[in-house]
Amino acid sequence: MSSRAKGRRNELLARDLFLAELGISLKPDLDQYRSNDRGDLIPASDETDWPFVIEVKSRKDGWTHDKTWWEQVTRAANAQKKTPVLMYKFDRRDWRFVIKLDTVNDALSGQHSHNDDYLVTLDADAFFYIAREILS
Repeated sequence: MSSRAKGRRNELLARDLFLAELGISLKPDLDQYRSNDRGDLIPASDETDWPFVIEVKSRKDGWTHDKTWWEQVTRAANAQKKTPVLMYKFDRRDWRFVIKLDTVNDALSGQHSHNDDYLVTLDADAFFYIAREILS
């Protein structure tokens, strides 16, 4: 399977996970192929208050995300003034999510650490818990 086909397949799996967990229908952002600083998935309907830029990545093996993946989603999120979410998986492993620690702090307590450099990696259950808090 080509890397592009694998990427597309994983975007669809990610889309299905967001629908199952949040009841929100997402679709691939086709503008990502025409312009820079776009994520992989956007709401299927026009939801202007959608807070996330989601980048979906996959690789055969490894133990953590690639730094360039985070840089890519951060650039796109900054350009759109949204929250970056890196969603990645390795073959035969569960999804992992990378977000800023400030995102977690803000969602749970409304406080910021004022240090954007700290990242947390979460499993799907923890990420969707935080996402529900942000969306509520």
